[in-house]
Amino acid sequence: MKAFFANPKTAIYAAGFFFSVQLAITAYVNSSFIAGFVGESRVGLVYSVASVIGIIAVLELPKVLRRFGLHPSLFSLCVANALLTLGLSQAAQVPTAISFFVLWLVSNSLIIVSIDALLEDFSDARTTGSTRGSYLAVINIAWLLSPILSGLLFDQLGYNGIYFVGMLLMIPTSIIVLVRFKHFHDPQYPDTSIRQTIVQIFSDKNRIRVFAANFLLQSFYAIMVIYTPIYLHTD
Repeated sequence: MKAFFANPKTAIYAAGFFFSVQLAITAYVNSSFIAGFVGESRVGLVYSVASVIGIIAVLELPKVLRRFGLHPSLFSLCVANALLTLGLSQAAQVPTAISFFVLWLVSNSLIIVSIDALLEDFSDARTTGSTRGSYLAVINIAWLLSPILSGLLFDQLGYNGIYFVGMLLMIPTSIIVLVRFKHFHDPQYPDTSIRQTIVQIFSDKNRIRVFAANFLLQSFYAIMVIYTPIYLHTD
């Protein structure tokens, strides 16, 4: 155990794995779950609202990190995420379910960015490729295993059970962040506005190609994860 915590990258991989399993087992049931509260026609609206809030929150995240630090911020986000996931497992009223769901999606986005910032700090120019490659391999293993796990959980426990298991998965994630990175020294967190981001993207043809490819890929993911489960559930 000491050897495990001695290597910060391994600890980040482990935290990313547990967090990614939580993301993946819920990803395939989220839209059907929300459709049960607002109807299928309004599911896209709920995701759109959560996405807009998430973008604003990510842009404001550097200010939070400068004030409170990455370690307490990330740990607080993990705890909040666990509580929101637990809330989803017990939600029975429309306002409660929608509010918890939107905040939960936003917290997921902030955790992803925060873990990425943590990983970047423990990477250097020579090993960035291998470090990020290893991290992507770990989280993709979680995504590969999760559809089967999600199906089994849904068959036995329903929506409530899946979200409850998601909450349980956030416990080891929170513990790893709390214990291993309590002495983390924060780097500088520069502010980046939407305008600056757009200018940086369109000032380099290679960046344009990368972002365009990623945009198409994320659009495919959104269609498959949000709308395909609804279609399969109602067909």
